Amino acid sequence: MNLALPVASFNARSPYMSQDDEFFQAIFHHKGLPTFIEYLRGGEFQSWGVSQSLDFDLGYTFAISGAFDLKASYWLSMNLNQVPNRFASVEHIVYLGGKFKFWNS
Repeated sequence: MNLALPVASFNARSPYMSQDDEFFQAIFHHKGLPTFIEYLRGGEFQSWGVSQSLDFDLGYTFAISGAFDLKASYWLSMNLNQVPNRFASVEHIVYLGGKFKFWNS
């Protein structure tokens, strides 16, 4: 099980949040590196009061035999921001998997 609560983060305005004049001015040259630099230049470090995030991961592995394992895991990710634009993102993901060992070492 893992739990992460960052106390500070670097947030930059996602180019896909809204396509307004600021977005088009930042990408008008359509070149990868300059666009990425503009993306970083528009970001800022934020503390817990402005940007909150939580990551929670829980996993379980069950050995059926010496050669076969089953795994189930759950992941919750929450991202809440007020600046530069107010948005909330919540993800719930369930993974189911198996592992077959061809030889034991």
